[in-house]
Amino acid sequence: LTIFEFCYTLSGRFLSFMEREGVMRSIFFAVLCFAIYVGNLQAVRGETETNNDLRKWQKSAIELGIPRVLGTYRDDIQHASEATNVPSDIIATVMVVESLGKKNALSKTGAKGLMQISREIDGKMGIRCDAREPKCSIKKGAIYLSILAERYQVGTWLHVMLAYRYGPEGASRIENLEKDPYAKKALFVLKRLPEGAFAPS
Repeated sequence: LTIFEFCYTLSGRFLSFMEREGVMRSIFFAVLCFAIYVGNLQAVRGETETNNDLRKWQKSAIELGIPRVLGTYRDDIQHASEATNVPSDIIATVMVVESLGKKNALSKTGAKGLMQISREIDGKMGIRCDAREPKCSIKKGAIYLSILAERYQVGTWLHVMLAYRYGPEGASRIENLEKDPYAKKALFVLKRLPEGAFAPS
């Protein structure tokens, strides 16, 4: 039963309510029905806008992000993978999702560089280099992914990537991975990285 059918069905009962219960109660019932309809409409509109934003991002990832990452930073990703045992495609995916391969990317919270290294994580790394510099950003991002992988030994690399984005505690609270925006982007990129994009370690 849709919200429209629901309201239509209830509207047929308004006159009898007016006779039995009085006008005020019928008006209250009508207002309640309208409020439910408006709430449902706003929810649908919000979901549509979210899907439109995702489609725009996916277009940018295909046309800009993935070619930029593979064309410019393939060797650096491969080296970081060999040093940390984090798969190259995972590092590349995080890079595309986090920055679309833009080395000067800067978030509102201050995360910077290709891998969007936050101030908090940067301070804990103990590695003296500027996270805005591509090689440094990739190195720090890969190390952090390897640290998270050790914590999530029974999880998947998708769980590790979510922990990279939300922190370990935030990632553990996600109940439906299929509906999480970051997970959708990560899976989208993983499926579209060319087979054999990175040489075996």
